[in-house]
Amino acid sequence: MLVIMPDIRAFWRRQVLRGTRNSMDYPARRRVILVNQGALLGILISLFYTLAAATYSPRVLWPLILFIPLEMAGFALVLWLNKRYWHTAARAASIFVPAALIVMAAWMLGNGVGAQLYFFVLWTVAFLLYSREERWLFLLAASIWIGSYIWIQLSFGTPYLTLPEAERFSAIVFTLNAIGSFALLGAVLSLFYGEIRRTETELQRQYRLSEDLLANILPARIAEQLKDGPETVAQGFSNVTLLFADIVGFTRLAEKLSPREVVDLLNQIFSRFDLLTERLGLEKIKTIGDEYMLAGGLPEPRRGHAAAVAEAALQMMEAIETINRKTGRNLDLRIGIHSGEVVAGVIGSRKFSYDVWGDTVNTASRMQSQSVPGRIQVSQAAYERLQHAFEFKPRGSLRVRGKGRMKTWYLEARKVELDEPAVSE
Repeated sequence: MLVIMPDIRAFWRRQVLRGTRNSMDYPARRRVILVNQGALLGILISLFYTLAAATYSPRVLWPLILFIPLEMAGFALVLWLNKRYWHTAARAASIFVPAALIVMAAWMLGNGVGAQLYFFVLWTVAFLLYSREERWLFLLAASIWIGSYIWIQLSFGTPYLTLPEAERFSAIVFTLNAIGSFALLGAVLSLFYGEIRRTETELQRQYRLSEDLLANILPARIAEQLKDGPETVAQGFSNVTLLFADIVGFTRLAEKLSPREVVDLLNQIFSRFDLLTERLGLEKIKTIGDEYMLAGGLPEPRRGHAAAVAEAALQMMEAIETINRKTGRNLDLRIGIHSGEVVAGVIGSRKFSYDVWGDTVNTASRMQSQSVPGRIQVSQAAYERLQHAFEFKPRGSLRVRGKGRMKTWYLEARKVELDEPAVSE
């Protein structure tokens, strides 16, 4: 029995999901599921009453025994219509099929058996079943179900079938119908709120995924600003340090590799860079092809940002050596660092990202592009912030496009640990 139950639940779940798509909004999806659940419950209830009638008095109740399977086919039709994504037709059919069954049962057995009590269940379901856009269906259902209830109460006092022990039979069936209507109402509401809980759980999961995704795309404070309102997010910073790192000769290497190998190699390298960027409290700005850009001192100004960026550069060099040993390749990095003023923010309304602009960005990029493989080239501005904590080798004066001649340095190694207050900012 314990082995069979999961199979039954899985079968039930497959049936109630007929005609749903993941792309559907949750209220519409929930209405389709509710219609399917109602149809399945209708089939089960019809089957129960067929068996009960066949057991009690098949010779007298044969018209009912023959009619109920037709109603079961009607409930199956509702499932089929939903499976074909004819949702409005399915909801319309769900108005007439149960109404026909109740009216026919009341006509054959009389209103004393209480078949009309199921209209109260249907009336409750109507508020869950139809959207505002389908108000006409709600009004149609209300008219048919309320009208049928009144019709049964006023017209079906005498049963069409001659029943053995009529009073006792009516009392038994009335009790069954009363219990059945209450049980059905409880089942429908339980299933409905079960779907709501399932929907809420899924929404919470999707919300957490979107929050995690947003946190990976944007700095936390910037993400909060964007969620608070649609206004442009922009801020000026007077003292930040930027790093550009480029994998030397990667374009030529990529020509010899399959697309998957190219992506796997870049992912291996940049994932390591991401980890050390996060560990050092820096901000990854973006990757462009085989180029990696990070910043220190934004979006929250911090002391020691230049030293943290310099430490990241040294650890990047160590990381690429580790990857070379693991893969047998001979990759090199070319890194440039510069400090100064920038404007940072988010622009655009689609596929937005946090970016930086200004002369400092251009100069940092030039430091990288005019460096040499295996070297970390540093501008004079960055050198002045780092000279007390790191060892440098002068490169001399370099002509930088758009800047003229600039003094540059090669970052060689650490002098002191990062937490020592020897760095001039």
